[in-house]
Amino acid sequence: NTFGNYDIAFMITNAQASQSSDDISYSLSRAKTDCLRAVENQVSNSNVSVISAERGENSTLVKVRVPGAQAPWQCNHAGSVQDVFYTGSEGAL
Repeated sequence: NTFGNYDIAFMITNAQASQSSDDISYSLSRAKTDCLRAVENQVSNSNVSVISAERGENSTLVKVRVPGAQAPWQCNHAGSVQDVFYTGSEGAL
């Protein structure tokens, strides 16, 4: 057994800087705004609203309410809108 002081050096590479709460709030706000616009354009209805927005590891998932639709629309946002689709049966549109 050896007792004493040891100097230990290590380096972490490819680490991502954590986002501040202001950055996260901004990115959620931007995702909501962009997704609302994308759904508005898809359904030609400007009376849509956000149901929820959840940050994932690589993107933000935004669910959008469209008046008259039986299920929400969903938008995936990763810096910009990646895709927009209806989550219900297309016959219900």
